[in-house]
Amino acid sequence: MPFFQAQPTLPSLQQLGVGLGYFILLPLLAACSPDTALPKQPSPRLPAFYAGDLGGMAVRIPAHCIELVEYDGDPRVGEARSTPAPPRDFHSRLRSFGLTSHFPEMTCPPLKAPPQRSGKAPGKPDPNQVYIGINAGEIYPRAGALAADRNAQVVINSLQHPGPYWFANYERLPGQTFGLDAYVVTGQDPKTGQPARDSLDTDEVFIHLQPTGQADTFISCNKGRPPAGQARCQMRTGMEPAAEVRLNISFPQSLLPHWQDIRQGATALISSFKAEHSSTARRIDHDTNRPNNTRAASLRSPS
Repeated sequence: MPFFQAQPTLPSLQQLGVGLGYFILLPLLAACSPDTALPKQPSPRLPAFYAGDLGGMAVRIPAHCIELVEYDGDPRVGEARSTPAPPRDFHSRLRSFGLTSHFPEMTCPPLKAPPQRSGKAPGKPDPNQVYIGINAGEIYPRAGALAADRNAQVVINSLQHPGPYWFANYERLPGQTFGLDAYVVTGQDPKTGQPARDSLDTDEVFIHLQPTGQADTFISCNKGRPPAGQARCQMRTGMEPAAEVRLNISFPQSLLPHWQDIRQGATALISSFKAEHSSTARRIDHDTNRPNNTRAASLRSPS
């Protein structure tokens, strides 16, 4: 699929927090009697804050607000750390992290106890839940502030120069939708013979243009999967000139009319982590360090 297609994907085992060791441990637990229970292992100490340079902005972020944190130079997914994680300070460049928020508050989620396993089937997804992923540092897109425009131009150019992939050729809808230019896939779905715009395999695209004609926001919405699939949108925008930060924001399509509030709320939330510091107080206490979480790449999107 082209990079601007936001196709629904199933979460990986790493994203679910389930590793291979889980499946190795199950038979061992089954063989243990109550008298031979496995000893508890001490859990690693969690930091109170993450500190670093986020796209040129010094930040100090409450640890319970974010997850899947990576700094420049950290191992990638599947790689093991060969040396201990260094102490972090305001010079340490953040590469990626994610957080879950809620519309319309768009605030840091509160600190709460870990959920207990109830054995019940999961309920319906929260219709106002918003996920925010951050790209900065060494994975900041080369196009910088124009990254959203690059996504938009691929769609716009397909009107005059269709490509070989049926799901990547668009037509523009008349007028605007919530202040956005709207595009749907043109032609037919070759598998069903039905209009491509109605196919579950295609996305609707919404673009916001600046007065200069360049796009500053690119939104792609899927259609979900029946019977319980929730149609979701992926927004790509940036925080320039305040910081060289790419925002990848996922939200239910029912919130599309509020895309501007979501964009502004996400930007304000990340900006609220800005730290005031002096050149003589850049070093952060060692208890702000945490072993690297190499699952962070799951929140990245192509640049």
